[in-house]
Amino acid sequence: MDIIYINDDYFFVQLAVSIYSLFQSNPDIQWTVHFIDTGMSAEHLEYIKGLCDRYNHKIIVYDSNVIVGKINDMGITVPTDGNNISTLIRLFMYEIIPDDIDKAIYLDTDTLVTGSFNELKNLDFTECISAVKDANYDFYINRLKSIGVSTYFNAGFMFINLKKMRAKLHNVDMFNFISNNYLFADQDILNIIFCDDIRVLPPKYNSTSRYRVVRPNNIRKWIGSDAEIYSIEDLREAKNNPVVIHFTTSLLGRGWEVNSYDPEQKLWMDVFEKLNLSRELLVKRRLSTTTKVGRFLYRTIPQGFFVRIDYVYALKKYEKINTLKEG
Repeated sequence: MDIIYINDDYFFVQLAVSIYSLFQSNPDIQWTVHFIDTGMSAEHLEYIKGLCDRYNHKIIVYDSNVIVGKINDMGITVPTDGNNISTLIRLFMYEIIPDDIDKAIYLDTDTLVTGSFNELKNLDFTECISAVKDANYDFYINRLKSIGVSTYFNAGFMFINLKKMRAKLHNVDMFNFISNNYLFADQDILNIIFCDDIRVLPPKYNSTSRYRVVRPNNIRKWIGSDAEIYSIEDLREAKNNPVVIHFTTSLLGRGWEVNSYDPEQKLWMDVFEKLNLSRELLVKRRLSTTTKVGRFLYRTIPQGFFVRIDYVYALKKYEKINTLKEG
C-alpha cells in the first residue's frame, strides 16, 4: 500500500513514532512511504530512511521547495494553532506524487497507528476522498454550510483517489484558495472543493482527541450539534479500539508532551521509548491559566458539565475573534 506523509524538522519525532507504529500494527502489509520533505535536516531524514529500511519498506522522498517558496512569497500565515506552512502542501499532493499511483492513504504525523488497515486494502470507492467526520464545535463546522459543505471531514487521515483528484484539480487555482486565509487552512479548502465527493469512514480511522477524551454520549453536547455525528457504537469503537489515534490540539495536551493528560499518552510514549531517541525531543507544554483551569475542571466535575462549560467558553472566544475581525 502507498502512504503519504508531509513533514519538516519540527515534527521529526512525531513522524518517526507514526511510521514505526504503522509498521508494527500492519506487519502483513508491504508499504511504500511517500515522504514530502518540507525542511527536514539531513540527519533526521537519514533516520527516517533507516527506519523504513530496517523493516523492509520502501521510502521515496520528494522535494517541495518550489511550492513552499511560492506559498512563502504570498506572505500567508496559517491561522490554526500548531500548524505551519507544511500543512498547505496537502493541497499539492496530487502534483508531487507520481501519476502511476492511483490511490494512497495520507496520514498526519501527529498520529499513532494502533490497528490494521486490511479492511481498507480492498476498499472500492468512487469518491475522491474517504475520511472521518470532524468532531469540532458546530459553530466552526457551520461556517462553510452556506457554500455547500454539509459534511465536514478532518484531513488528518484521508484515503485518496489520486487519479480522480488530479482530474478534478487540473484547472483549479489553488493559490487563489490559499489567499483567502481560511480558519482551518487547507482542511477548509479540501472540504470546499470536495464537498460533493466524500465517502464517510467510521471514526476509528481518525480518532481525534475529542473522540477519545470524553464518553461517547457526551460528544454531541461538546460539539453543540443537534445531529448525530456517528452512532454510539461507532463512537465507542473510536474510543476503545481505534485504528488511528490522532493527537489533535487539545486542552489536555498531546502524546509527546510530558505534562499531557491525554488518556492515550502512555501508548505514544511506549512507542517513542522503543525508538531509542533522546527524551530531549519531548516537549513540556507551557500552560496558561485558562488551560490549568480547564484541566482542573476536566478532572473534578461531571463530564456533562465540563463539555457544556467548554462549549460556552469556546463560543464566546470565537465570537470575540469575529467581532475584532469585523471591527
